[in-house]
Amino acid sequence: MRKIASPLDVRLGVIPILIFGLWLWWANFNARGLFLDEANLARNIAELSWREFFGPLKYDQYAPPLYCLLLKGLGECLGYDEFVLRLPAGIGGLMTIAGLWMGGKRLGLGGWLVVPIAFCFVSPLALRYIGELKPYALDMGIAALLIAWALGKPKPSWWYTPIGIVLIWLSFPAVFSIASAGIYLLLTERKHRLKWLAIGSTWIVGFLALYLVLLKSESTDSNLQNFHNEFFFPWRFWTLEAWIKAGKLSLIPLKHGFGFTVLAQVASGLTIVWLLISSKKSDRPIIALLLGPYLLAVGASVIGKYSLIPRLMLFSFPGLWLLAGWGWRLQQEQLNGYWKWLPPAVVLMMIPATNVMRHYRSPLYVGQVREMLMNLPDDRPAYVDKWAVPAVRYYQEIHRPRLGPNVTFIYCVNGCEVTELEPPYSLLFSMQTSPDVNRRIDLILDELDTDTTTATPHLYFRGQIIEVE
Repeated sequence: MRKIASPLDVRLGVIPILIFGLWLWWANFNARGLFLDEANLARNIAELSWREFFGPLKYDQYAPPLYCLLLKGLGECLGYDEFVLRLPAGIGGLMTIAGLWMGGKRLGLGGWLVVPIAFCFVSPLALRYIGELKPYALDMGIAALLIAWALGKPKPSWWYTPIGIVLIWLSFPAVFSIASAGIYLLLTERKHRLKWLAIGSTWIVGFLALYLVLLKSESTDSNLQNFHNEFFFPWRFWTLEAWIKAGKLSLIPLKHGFGFTVLAQVASGLTIVWLLISSKKSDRPIIALLLGPYLLAVGASVIGKYSLIPRLMLFSFPGLWLLAGWGWRLQQEQLNGYWKWLPPAVVLMMIPATNVMRHYRSPLYVGQVREMLMNLPDDRPAYVDKWAVPAVRYYQEIHRPRLGPNVTFIYCVNGCEVTELEPPYSLLFSMQTSPDVNRRIDLILDELDTDTTTATPHLYFRGQIIEVE
């Protein structure tokens, strides 16, 4: 493929993006405390033995066994501080940038190499999960490196058998990326096709073992199925509701990968569709590699085996970023005169429209239990409402040192009944979904006897302390 910029030009474009992008990630990496699901996973890591990670986790959590072992090892060696437990997510972000860099070079993107990297930095979803304890950022990093690895046309080696099996026990969605890489190598490496087919067969056996040991029971869990039901791709297309649902689910990677504006979703979506239609036959294996993980996840979703909820689709973003960058590069090559400036102009308008620039000065927050604990009054007990319980337990029982004043905590795992409490006391609320929490807080305030007590609310980024005198 013909390049449209020299390597020097690419470096000059990428270096400032790396500086400002990594600065943004660092500013947000440990700015917030653990929220509900993070704290519940941290509790599993601290409480379970090493072998128990190969069975169902507690507190309605799901995570790959090897990922849990990695966190357990970090916790035992460096302590169970949230910074330590989030290190794999941050490493996943760096892996993504490395994979996009290598993959973009092997695609021959030239100066357009900076675009996939830029979208990785400005994606609000990526920004959140490179600083969160959950495994989604590592999923993204593994997917990006697998794309770059496959584009390098590696020679078959039996070392890839254990590596592939380990990856799917470290990252559940890696199975989609590995399958796409295997399909690409089978289509392009005809000389070594039989060897790759043999290696791929061992990967399939490894995945079947994972499915039977762990994923089968999780995929049929009724609570999980009910929670994710709205994120399963429909297949009964004889109703209007199915078409609407399919359209919304199809926009998820465009919305969270390229921006929330209509311009971002239309420009990225049309570019990818245009590339699919206009691509040469020789380019189709590359399209299968880049788009394959997303399509395979959609296929699994149709049969109710994988949810298309945005955070679980983060692994598909590297392929889509590279696919769009490749499409814009080809569009620019085919345009003449001033029209050549149209693709870069559109992309330059899209990048700041993701609205993450504000997080340089105001880091991303989700349920600030850590902040609330540091500001608790120390002259009364603290009642912890149900959705704040996991994070408070983490900071008081697992995190070292314990945060906040030495007060008595009473955990209301089913919700606090304030009519039975004697003032003075504090009530702590955290975020599950903001409307639910707001309704719960309003209900609590309505139940307080305002003639004899005073409720003083203190807000901490969707969490809240209510002090009752």
